[in-house]
Amino acid sequence: MEKIDSQISNGSVPGKEEDPNLISDLLLLNLQLFMSSPIQAVAASSGVLTNVLNMLVQRRLGLNSSVGIGIFSLALTDFFVTLVDLAVIVCYIIAKGFMVDSTVDIYGLGQYILAWFRYPGFFISSWITTVMSAEKCLAVVAPLRVKQIFTRERTFCSIVLIYVVFLSTVFMIYSSIYMEWQIVQVLDSNGTVLERRKYIVIFTKSSAILEKIIDISCSFVLSILSHTALIVCTSVMIYHLNISSRVRLKKQPSQGSQEKALGKYVALSPLTSKERRMVRVVTCLSVALLTCNIPRYFNIIIYCVFPQFTTGATANLSWLLWGLNDFFATINCSSHFVVYWLLNTKFRNICNQMLTFQCSRFRLHSIKFETY
Repeated sequence: MEKIDSQISNGSVPGKEEDPNLISDLLLLNLQLFMSSPIQAVAASSGVLTNVLNMLVQRRLGLNSSVGIGIFSLALTDFFVTLVDLAVIVCYIIAKGFMVDSTVDIYGLGQYILAWFRYPGFFISSWITTVMSAEKCLAVVAPLRVKQIFTRERTFCSIVLIYVVFLSTVFMIYSSIYMEWQIVQVLDSNGTVLERRKYIVIFTKSSAILEKIIDISCSFVLSILSHTALIVCTSVMIYHLNISSRVRLKKQPSQGSQEKALGKYVALSPLTSKERRMVRVVTCLSVALLTCNIPRYFNIIIYCVFPQFTTGATANLSWLLWGLNDFFATINCSSHFVVYWLLNTKFRNICNQMLTFQCSRFRLHSIKFETY
């Protein structure tokens, strides 16, 4: 991808020279400008709006429980992730699509300065979901102990710790990159090489080493640990949800010999309807997270089998696959509203109340405007 950056920043047209890549530079640029970027911008925009609504509704539902703290923190994290993701996409479209002649490296600002806030956000969102999943898993396995272990204060401290761990990686990266004014060569419309002063992103010698360390520790070890715990907890919750709907008690013989002969059973659930509903919500959040991370683990497997996949003829294909990974991560951060709406009746009722109230205010303002 560095070749594309240098070509476009210098004013040359990608793809003019013979391209050894399986996916040419020009094709990659067109795919990103006209397909992936607009679609991801729509997903990120919907994520910003829906997560604001998630926070407002959860605030009205209350933050007096560990689950409430977790859901609000998840919505807050996803809001910032989708907002930064939208800013990165806008920077990319401005720099590559409109070819804005700016003294600031807009592409570098988006891809290397802003984007580093996005990736820790993905991991923070994943770990918050894991914490909520562990709590609900314990709720179905040991319901009498869950409130003693997962208190509101402990959940809050766990989320703060998650933020500290992953945001510290961002500060490590920022210690190895900076922006400064440098003289660069560009081409004008006539093809003349010009020199101009531009504010660009500079990488230090330690940036590549730090990036590898962070990839191994956060993107691989901590991520796999989180998703492994998530798979275990989700499997347990799904199993107990099935058990709760299948556990039966034999009816008493006095209720009829025919029923007794048929061996009819009466359903008995070990969970209350409210607990079962929240377990379903957290289970769906976990399943959505794991599903949206499938492309990411597919990429990891490819890189483990083919270490040189990011270079040579497959460099652009590698970049395209990681773009697909980012897209699914954005979809995950934007999809939680749908889960709450479908599975949480109180959430849906409050949304309807808020919508009705806003519509009433709009009609009232319209009437006042017409009277004037």
